Amino acid sequence: MDYGCGTGEFLKEAKSRGWKIAGIEPNEKARNQARLKLKDKVKYSLEEIKKEASFDIITLYHVLEHIHDLRKTIKKLLNHLKSDGYLIIAVPNYESHDAKKIRKILGRVGCTKTPLSL
Repeated sequence: MDYGCGTGEFLKEAKSRGWKIAGIEPNEKARNQARLKLKDKVKYSLEEIKKEASFDIITLYHVLEHIHDLRKTIKKLLNHLKSDGYLIIAVPNYESHDAKKIRKILGRVGCTKTPLSL
């Protein structure tokens, strides 16, 4: 399951490699784009996932910093993770090569501050 799956590109690739997929995307526009590719595999929230559903892998790519009730959400995610499963989390790195390049590009157009999440 990809929590915060956006437009579903990662899930589309995983599906093409034979994985059973599920996605959560609260943003309506992104979710609708994902559903065009993946049909009913993308839901609005965790509450739409069957309680007995369990996953080998749950991913959160650049999503953690957007979750308002982090403790509650992580607990719900862990309830869906198989006992020998993997929770994979990627978070933005302000000092990364990509972040520095983005700040440089934004500076050229007069934007001196990068957007902040929670």
